[in-house]
Amino acid sequence: MNGVVRPALAALLLTAAGCRTAAPAPRVSDSELAKLARTAALTHRRVSAARALPLYRAALDRAQALGDPEAAGALAHNLAVCQAETGDLAAALKSARAARRDLERAGKSAADPLALEAALLRALEGDAAAEAAAERALAAARAARRRDLEAQMRALRAEIAIARADLPTASAEVSAARKALGKEDAPAARARVVGVAGRLAESRGQFAAAAAAYALEAEGWGRAGLTRRVPTAFARAAEAALRAGNPALAAERRLDAARSYAGQGEAAAARAMLERIAEMTAETVPPQIRAEAEALAARLPPPPDPAPPDFAPDE
Repeated sequence: MNGVVRPALAALLLTAAGCRTAAPAPRVSDSELAKLARTAALTHRRVSAARALPLYRAALDRAQALGDPEAAGALAHNLAVCQAETGDLAAALKSARAARRDLERAGKSAADPLALEAALLRALEGDAAAEAAAERALAAARAARRRDLEAQMRALRAEIAIARADLPTASAEVSAARKALGKEDAPAARARVVGVAGRLAESRGQFAAAAAAYALEAEGWGRAGLTRRVPTAFARAAEAALRAGNPALAAERRLDAARSYAGQGEAAAARAMLERIAEMTAETVPPQIRAEAEALAARLPPPPDPAPPDFAPDE
């Protein structure tokens, strides 16, 4: 049955990683497994990773009971993505490695869990471990002709090079990532690559270019449906614009971030971004931007009342 385990829709929420990975959908004949896997995927997409976790575990248990390594590998990978999103990185790494072993046993490409493993290793063990894993993931992605994963692994390698202040290597990796993508329709991978290009520009002191790149990154995450990453990228664009000496653009990007937060129900984060605009001097914020920021602030729900202070009863 095609499409039982669909590609995970969320990005790995790690500053050091950000890989959008998912195992290929397996074919299964068991109706219970198909139902479990489909429910898990829909819950992940429409509700949350936390709610999808027990569903993916149940589906994985069923696949293992059936002795189906392809389905088990795909499900273990998507379980790892959910674990990473909910902050359990050690469990995610264990699941990603199990996914890799099952997919290899089934004779299928393990490029997706290898890529996820590389991202997790950077967060857990540092650049050296991640670099070796990224090399393996890159080879697997190229063998599977997965240009999106190839681009993301090159972006990860570029980030490691930036951290080492090896900007020529980082530039070469970004160029290779763009070449790998070509004209492929992979908005998340493109957002990932352009975001790293922004960090490279910032490392070179090219703050105007960095601000433009981060804005493109935000738009790319939006096109990919990964809305939680949009306001963070806009906020980075705002800070880069300030460093470039363009406070008007910084105010506009802060407003973009606030709108994105508000649209996702993150009123407190939206309010904090709007307060940053309000703190800017009148001559640095275009009147239209200030008016739109004030209008958005007025539409936000009020902050919750503070809890009453503890007090001891009178003696």
